[in-house]
Amino acid sequence: MTVSNVKRLEKTTIYIDQSDIDTDLPRFSNGKLLHIVTEVCKNYIGSFTVSNVEGGILYEDGNLTSQRKIAITFYHSDIAQVNEMAADLCAFFDKKSVVVEREPIAQYTVSNCID
Repeated sequence: MTVSNVKRLEKTTIYIDQSDIDTDLPRFSNGKLLHIVTEVCKNYIGSFTVSNVEGGILYEDGNLTSQRKIAITFYHSDIAQVNEMAADLCAFFDKKSVVVEREPIAQYTVSNCID
């Protein structure tokens, strides 16, 4: 086994709730939403990953609310550019806000040749 190409990067992820603010139902089909987000990303940052994320929030009163989000992940991106894109996506999808996470990571490759 060989580990190589170790890089220290900043990983930034934007999370966009798929539900409409008024109806709590999806405004767009999942395919259309992924297409819109992908096209927006192409105009801002060249290297990105878009994925579906499902989870929930457990409130203190015991109620669990399911959530479906689109996650857009960037590596080694300009934070000002990410924040501008997040604000534009927030406005486009009529959201009060979107969540942005930024964290340092180590990225590397692992290979294994069987002779």
